[in-house]
Amino acid sequence: MTCTYQKKRPKKKTKPTKRRCLHDKQFHIISLDTFNVSVGIAVNMSEFEVIDEYRKRINKLPHRDIGREEQLFNGMFHEVSGWDACQFTAGRMCRFGNEYLIMVRILKHRHRVGWGVIAHELTHVVQYVTRDRRIPLTLETEEVHAYLMQHLIVEAMFALSD
Repeated sequence: MTCTYQKKRPKKKTKPTKRRCLHDKQFHIISLDTFNVSVGIAVNMSEFEVIDEYRKRINKLPHRDIGREEQLFNGMFHEVSGWDACQFTAGRMCRFGNEYLIMVRILKHRHRVGWGVIAHELTHVVQYVTRDRRIPLTLETEEVHAYLMQHLIVEAMFALSD
């Protein structure tokens, strides 16, 4: 009886993927199809980086309206301008048409504060969206507000962290 020894193949070395941190520069768009709006979230990005990122994302859409896009970008530029100059501002919410954008600055090791700023700015989005749809905050409509807030925060958590 012969015994053959089979040498194990060395495992292929794979590069470890870098985990994304909340304070990393990133941009995501959350769609609210029920209300026909979208919410952009920009973390640690300059105003020009935000506009470039929006342009890249919108250019990928199949149905494009060039005139509407130019109006959108002009409105966005007006709303976003001044963000870079306000270095001590942690967050800002901008609105242009049916598009909302929150821009936040999150410092390393300050993620809890960062999530607080994101929740604060998303609360503004919920208030604007429901006000535009004539859904005031009352006892009868508080669940709409709560579910919308929950949806935005959960989507933001999935988008911004691993």
